[in-house]
Amino acid sequence: MLMQGSIALMCYKECMDSLRQKHTIYSSLNGTMRDISQITSVMEDRLFAVYSRYYENISRDIFSSHLREKEKIILLKDRGGIIQGFSTLKVISAAVNGETLHAVFSGDTIIEEPYRRTPELVRIFSYYAGQLKKQIGDGHSLYWFLISKGYKTYRFLPLYARRFYPTWREPFPEKEKRILDAFAGALFPGKYNPATGLITFQNPAGKLRAGRGEIPAQRLTDPDISFFSKTNPDHMKGVELACITELSEHNLRSITLKYFVRGCTGEHEHVKPV
Repeated sequence: MLMQGSIALMCYKECMDSLRQKHTIYSSLNGTMRDISQITSVMEDRLFAVYSRYYENISRDIFSSHLREKEKIILLKDRGGIIQGFSTLKVISAAVNGETLHAVFSGDTIIEEPYRRTPELVRIFSYYAGQLKKQIGDGHSLYWFLISKGYKTYRFLPLYARRFYPTWREPFPEKEKRILDAFAGALFPGKYNPATGLITFQNPAGKLRAGRGEIPAQRLTDPDISFFSKTNPDHMKGVELACITELSEHNLRSITLKYFVRGCTGEHEHVKPV
Protein backbone atom coordinates (compact mmCIF):
# COMPACT_ATOMS: atom_id res chain seq x y z
CA MET A 1 0.00 0.00 0.00
CA LEU A 2 2.87 2.32 0.87
CA MET A 3 4.54 1.67 -2.50
CA GLN A 4 1.26 2.28 -4.33
CA GLY A 5 0.86 5.56 -2.45
CA SER A 6 4.40 6.60 -3.38
CA ILE A 7 3.81 5.78 -7.04
CA ALA A 8 0.56 7.75 -7.02
CA LEU A 9 2.35 10.71 -5.43
CA MET A 10 5.11 10.57 -8.05
CA CYS A 11 2.53 10.49 -10.88
CA TYR A 12 0.74 13.44 -9.32
CA LYS A 13 3.97 15.44 -9.11
CA GLU A 14 4.83 14.61 -12.73
CA CYS A 15 1.39 15.74 -13.88
CA MET A 16 1.67 18.98 -11.92
CA ASP A 17 5.17 19.64 -13.30
CA SER A 18 3.83 19.07 -16.83
CA LEU A 19 0.95 21.48 -16.24
CA ARG A 20 3.32 24.10 -14.82
CA GLN A 21 5.59 23.78 -17.86
CA LYS A 22 2.63 24.20 -20.23
CA HIS A 23 1.35 27.19 -18.29
CA THR A 24 4.83 28.74 -18.39
CA ILE A 25 4.96 28.36 -22.17
CA TYR A 26 1.50 29.77 -22.70
CA SER A 27 2.11 32.82 -20.51
CA SER A 28 5.79 33.54 -21.09
CA LEU A 29 5.71 35.64 -24.27
CA ASN A 30 6.45 39.32 -23.96
CA GLY A 31 5.22 41.59 -26.73
CA THR A 32 6.45 44.94 -27.95
CA MET A 33 5.38 47.27 -30.74
CA ARG A 34 8.15 48.40 -33.08
CA ASP A 35 8.46 50.51 -36.20
CA ILE A 36 9.36 48.38 -39.21
CA SER A 37 12.44 50.55 -39.69
CA GLN A 38 13.78 49.15 -36.39
CA ILE A 39 13.91 45.59 -37.71
CA THR A 40 17.52 44.53 -38.30
CA SER A 41 18.65 41.91 -40.80
CA VAL A 42 19.30 39.48 -37.94
CA MET A 43 15.78 39.98 -36.61
CA GLU A 44 14.39 39.57 -40.12
CA ASP A 45 16.23 36.25 -40.44
CA ARG A 46 14.40 35.01 -37.36
CA LEU A 47 11.04 36.34 -38.58
CA PHE A 48 11.46 34.52 -41.88
CA ALA A 49 12.51 31.31 -40.12
CA VAL A 50 9.34 31.35 -38.01
CA TYR A 51 7.12 32.27 -40.97
CA SER A 52 8.53 29.70 -43.39
CA ARG A 53 7.91 26.90 -40.89
CA TYR A 54 4.19 27.35 -41.51
CA TYR A 55 4.04 28.88 -45.02
CA GLU A 56 5.59 27.86 -48.31
CA ASN A 57 6.10 29.29 -51.80
CA ILE A 58 7.71 32.47 -50.52
CA SER A 59 11.31 33.61 -50.89
CA ARG A 60 13.26 35.67 -48.42
CA ASP A 61 13.20 38.65 -50.84
CA ILE A 62 9.40 38.56 -51.22
CA PHE A 63 8.99 38.18 -47.46
CA SER A 64 11.24 41.18 -46.91
CA SER A 65 9.31 43.20 -49.48
CA HIS A 66 5.99 42.42 -47.77
CA LEU A 67 7.51 43.27 -44.40
CA ARG A 68 8.85 46.66 -45.51
CA GLU A 69 5.45 47.64 -46.94
CA LYS A 70 4.06 47.71 -43.39
CA GLU A 71 4.52 50.40 -40.74
CA LYS A 72 4.48 48.54 -37.43
CA ILE A 73 5.24 45.10 -36.12
CA ILE A 74 4.26 43.36 -32.90
CA LEU A 75 7.18 41.19 -31.77
CA LEU A 76 6.50 38.31 -29.39
CA LYS A 77 9.57 37.03 -27.53
CA ASP A 78 10.07 34.27 -25.00
CA ARG A 79 11.90 34.69 -21.71
CA GLY A 80 15.19 34.13 -23.47
CA GLY A 81 14.53 37.03 -25.84
CA ILE A 82 13.94 34.78 -28.87
CA ILE A 83 11.20 35.85 -31.28
CA GLN A 84 8.42 33.25 -31.24
CA GLY A 85 5.79 35.20 -33.17
CA PHE A 86 4.93 38.47 -34.85
CA SER A 87 2.23 40.45 -36.64
CA THR A 88 2.77 43.25 -39.15
CA LEU A 89 0.41 46.23 -39.28
CA LYS A 90 -0.37 49.21 -41.44
CA VAL A 91 -2.92 52.01 -41.11
CA ILE A 92 -4.78 52.48 -44.39
CA SER A 93 -7.37 55.00 -45.56
CA ALA A 94 -10.13 54.96 -48.16
CA ALA A 95 -12.84 57.36 -49.27
CA VAL A 96 -16.41 56.04 -48.99
CA ASN A 97 -19.31 58.30 -49.94
CA GLY A 98 -17.09 61.35 -49.56
CA GLU A 99 -15.85 60.35 -46.10
CA THR A 100 -12.27 59.32 -45.38
CA LEU A 101 -12.20 56.14 -43.29
CA HIS A 102 -9.28 54.52 -41.51
CA ALA A 103 -8.48 50.86 -40.87
CA VAL A 104 -5.75 48.79 -39.29
CA PHE A 105 -4.59 46.25 -41.87
CA SER A 106 -3.11 43.07 -40.46
CA GLY A 107 -0.40 41.60 -42.66
CA ASP A 108 1.72 38.52 -42.01
CA THR A 109 0.90 37.07 -38.60
CA ILE A 110 2.21 33.88 -37.02
CA ILE A 111 2.93 32.49 -33.55
CA GLU A 112 4.92 29.32 -32.94
CA GLU A 113 2.46 26.56 -32.10
CA PRO A 114 3.46 25.92 -28.45
CA TYR A 115 2.79 29.59 -27.63
CA ARG A 116 -0.58 30.11 -29.28
CA ARG A 117 -2.60 30.31 -26.08
CA THR A 118 -0.84 33.47 -24.99
CA PRO A 119 -3.08 36.58 -25.10
CA GLU A 120 -0.12 38.90 -25.69
CA LEU A 121 -0.74 39.51 -29.39
CA VAL A 122 -4.40 40.38 -28.82
CA ARG A 123 -3.51 42.59 -25.85
CA ILE A 124 -0.99 44.72 -27.75
CA PHE A 125 -3.09 44.92 -30.93
CA SER A 126 -6.14 46.05 -28.95
CA TYR A 127 -4.20 48.68 -27.03
CA TYR A 128 -2.69 49.98 -30.26
CA ALA A 129 -6.14 50.15 -31.88
CA GLY A 130 -7.43 52.08 -28.87
CA GLN A 131 -4.67 54.63 -29.25
CA LEU A 132 -5.45 55.07 -32.93
CA LYS A 133 -9.12 55.53 -32.14
CA LYS A 134 -8.24 58.20 -29.62
CA GLN A 135 -6.16 60.03 -32.23
CA ILE A 136 -8.75 60.04 -35.01
CA GLY A 137 -11.50 61.14 -32.61
CA ASP A 138 -14.94 59.93 -31.58
CA GLY A 139 -16.59 61.33 -34.68
CA HIS A 140 -14.66 58.99 -36.99
CA SER A 141 -14.89 55.22 -37.31
CA LEU A 142 -11.90 52.90 -37.17
CA TYR A 143 -11.97 49.42 -38.71
CA TRP A 144 -9.91 46.26 -38.68
CA PHE A 145 -9.27 45.03 -42.22
CA LEU A 146 -8.25 41.41 -42.06
CA ILE A 147 -7.53 38.94 -44.84
CA SER A 148 -7.69 35.25 -44.05
CA LYS A 149 -6.45 32.14 -45.82
CA GLY A 150 -6.77 30.06 -42.67
CA TYR A 151 -9.78 29.22 -40.53
CA LYS A 152 -7.83 29.91 -37.33
CA THR A 153 -7.32 33.51 -38.43
CA TYR A 154 -11.00 33.92 -39.30
CA ARG A 155 -11.90 32.63 -35.84
CA PHE A 156 -10.40 35.78 -34.30
CA LEU A 157 -13.47 37.68 -35.48
CA PRO A 158 -16.26 35.85 -33.59
CA LEU A 159 -14.02 35.55 -30.54
CA TYR A 160 -13.33 39.25 -30.20
CA ALA A 161 -16.02 41.17 -32.11
CA ARG A 162 -19.81 41.29 -31.83
CA ARG A 163 -20.45 42.18 -35.47
CA PHE A 164 -18.09 41.39 -38.32
CA TYR A 165 -18.35 40.55 -42.01
CA PRO A 166 -18.72 38.35 -43.90
CA THR A 167 -20.57 35.98 -41.56
CA TRP A 168 -23.34 33.38 -41.56
CA ARG A 169 -25.09 35.30 -38.80
CA GLU A 170 -26.64 38.02 -40.94
CA PRO A 171 -26.59 39.45 -44.47
CA PHE A 172 -23.76 41.79 -45.36
CA PRO A 173 -25.03 45.38 -44.68
CA GLU A 174 -24.65 47.67 -47.67
CA LYS A 175 -22.60 50.24 -45.76
CA GLU A 176 -20.05 47.73 -44.45
CA LYS A 177 -19.87 46.05 -47.87
CA ARG A 178 -18.93 49.36 -49.51
CA ILE A 179 -16.31 49.96 -46.84
CA LEU A 180 -14.78 46.50 -47.28
CA ASP A 181 -14.79 46.85 -51.08
CA ALA A 182 -13.04 50.21 -50.79
CA PHE A 183 -10.21 48.93 -48.58
CA ALA A 184 -9.76 45.61 -50.42
CA GLY A 185 -9.97 47.23 -53.85
CA ALA A 186 -7.38 49.85 -52.92
CA LEU A 187 -4.87 47.36 -51.51
CA PHE A 188 -5.43 44.55 -54.01
CA PRO A 189 -6.51 46.08 -57.34
CA GLY A 190 -7.25 43.44 -59.95
CA LYS A 191 -7.03 40.67 -57.37
CA TYR A 192 -10.06 41.40 -55.19
CA ASN A 193 -13.43 40.16 -56.40
CA PRO A 194 -16.29 42.15 -54.78
CA ALA A 195 -18.82 39.49 -55.77
CA THR A 196 -17.10 36.74 -53.76
CA GLY A 197 -15.08 38.77 -51.27
CA LEU A 198 -12.01 36.75 -52.22
CA ILE A 199 -8.50 37.92 -53.07
CA THR A 200 -6.85 35.64 -55.60
CA PHE A 201 -3.20 35.90 -56.59
CA GLN A 202 -1.83 34.54 -59.85
CA ASN A 203 1.23 33.22 -58.03
CA PRO A 204 0.32 33.10 -54.33
CA ALA A 205 3.23 33.83 -52.02
CA GLY A 206 2.88 32.34 -48.57
CA LYS A 207 0.50 29.40 -48.90
CA LEU A 208 -0.09 27.34 -45.78
CA ARG A 209 2.05 24.23 -45.73
CA ALA A 210 0.38 20.83 -45.86
CA GLY A 211 -0.67 19.83 -42.37
CA ARG A 212 -0.90 23.44 -41.18
CA GLY A 213 -4.23 24.74 -42.44
CA GLU A 214 -6.51 21.89 -43.46
CA ILE A 215 -9.83 21.94 -41.65
CA PRO A 216 -10.49 18.74 -39.65
CA ALA A 217 -13.92 17.26 -40.38
CA GLN A 218 -14.98 17.56 -36.74
CA ARG A 219 -14.28 21.30 -36.76
CA LEU A 220 -16.89 21.84 -39.47
CA THR A 221 -19.58 21.49 -36.81
CA ASP A 222 -18.53 24.99 -35.74
CA PRO A 223 -20.76 27.31 -37.85
CA ASP A 224 -18.02 29.94 -38.19
CA ILE A 225 -15.49 27.44 -39.47
CA SER A 226 -18.08 25.86 -41.75
CA PHE A 227 -18.92 29.29 -43.17
CA PHE A 228 -15.24 30.04 -43.80
CA SER A 229 -14.77 26.68 -45.54
CA LYS A 230 -17.73 27.25 -47.86
CA THR A 231 -16.90 30.90 -48.57
CA ASN A 232 -13.19 30.31 -49.20
CA PRO A 233 -12.92 26.70 -50.46
CA ASP A 234 -9.48 27.34 -52.01
CA HIS A 235 -7.84 28.76 -48.90
CA MET A 236 -5.10 26.10 -49.01
CA LYS A 237 -4.16 27.46 -52.45
CA GLY A 238 -3.41 30.88 -50.96
CA VAL A 239 -6.78 32.52 -51.65
CA GLU A 240 -7.63 35.14 -49.03
CA LEU A 241 -11.05 36.07 -47.64
CA ALA A 242 -11.41 39.82 -47.07
CA CYS A 243 -13.01 40.63 -43.70
CA ILE A 244 -13.89 43.73 -41.74
CA THR A 245 -15.08 44.72 -38.28
CA GLU A 246 -15.36 48.02 -36.48
CA LEU A 247 -12.89 48.74 -33.71
CA SER A 248 -15.07 50.42 -31.11
CA GLU A 249 -16.23 50.00 -27.53
CA HIS A 250 -19.72 48.91 -28.55
CA ASN A 251 -18.45 46.23 -30.96
CA LEU A 252 -15.49 44.61 -29.21
CA ARG A 253 -15.70 41.95 -26.55
CA SER A 254 -13.56 40.09 -24.02
CA ILE A 255 -9.86 40.99 -23.75
CA THR A 256 -9.97 43.16 -26.87
CA LEU A 257 -12.51 45.49 -25.28
CA LYS A 258 -10.51 45.68 -22.05
CA TYR A 259 -7.28 46.79 -23.71
CA PHE A 260 -8.96 48.86 -26.42
CA VAL A 261 -10.49 51.01 -23.67
CA ARG A 262 -7.12 51.25 -21.93
CA GLY A 263 -5.58 52.38 -25.20
CA CYS A 264 -8.26 55.03 -25.65
CA THR A 265 -7.57 56.47 -22.20
CA GLY A 266 -3.84 55.88 -21.82
CA GLU A 267 -0.56 56.68 -23.52
CA HIS A 268 1.70 54.49 -25.64
CA GLU A 269 5.09 55.58 -26.88
CA HIS A 270 5.06 53.37 -29.99
CA VAL A 271 1.89 54.82 -31.52
CA LYS A 272 2.18 57.79 -33.84
CA PRO A 273 -0.66 59.96 -35.18
CA VAL A 274 -2.63 58.59 -38.13
